[in-house]
Amino acid sequence: MALNLLRSGYATIEYEIAQERASALGRLGRRLEAALTALAACPLTANSDRKIRDGLVEQAGYALWLFVVQREACGLKQNRPSVT
Repeated sequence: MALNLLRSGYATIEYEIAQERASALGRLGRRLEAALTALAACPLTANSDRKIRDGLVEQAGYALWLFVVQREACGLKQNRPSVT
């Protein structure tokens, strides 16, 4: 009986960890989407403020990095087809 309680508790904790990983991935995905939307809204013209655009590029790059790290932590590694 004690073994069943341990297994049950362990399964519960595993489930909660999986929920938090998925939740974090969702939050980071929305953050990445917002960063890319802001970047797309900033025109790349001769008159645009380069410092603002550079900041937006930096934010989008960081958001992407966070998303990829969390995605891999969830076990969702990208499997690229091999080139032959």
